[in-house]
Amino acid sequence: MNPNAIETHLIDVVALICSSFGLTAGEPSAAVPSGACLRSRVHLDGTFSGDVAIRCSPLLARRVASSMFGSVADEVSDADAQDATNELANMIAGNLKSALGETLNLSIPDVPNPGESGIYAAMGPLALVTIPIEDGSITAAVLRRQLSDF
Repeated sequence: MNPNAIETHLIDVVALICSSFGLTAGEPSAAVPSGACLRSRVHLDGTFSGDVAIRCSPLLARRVASSMFGSVADEVSDADAQDATNELANMIAGNLKSALGETLNLSIPDVPNPGESGIYAAMGPLALVTIPIEDGSITAAVLRRQLSDF
């Protein structure tokens, strides 16, 4: 897999998904923002084994949840914001799978354990982009699964 091609597809997929929620994506960067975030990941298995992992700013997650669930952003629960983040990860992984044309099976989204805060560094991303969006940002990464822990 060509990391540059993955990054290009990742940027395009995130921008497309954001536009489906009426959000405008800004210029991507490789910087991972600090501060509070909601995280989710989808495991990939097939011709490639790894994860699509995302970090989403809380305000953006609430705005997406508001759009998904037809509620007012100020009234979105923490659980609904996490559900929206999980769905964003699922949408990004599914669209990326299609864009890459790989034979892949996708897991359901899950939330990394608190001790896995360094998932981007620990797994060595093939591609990582942070895309600013009106109410925050989404950082999305495609990670190659490390099997050396056996």
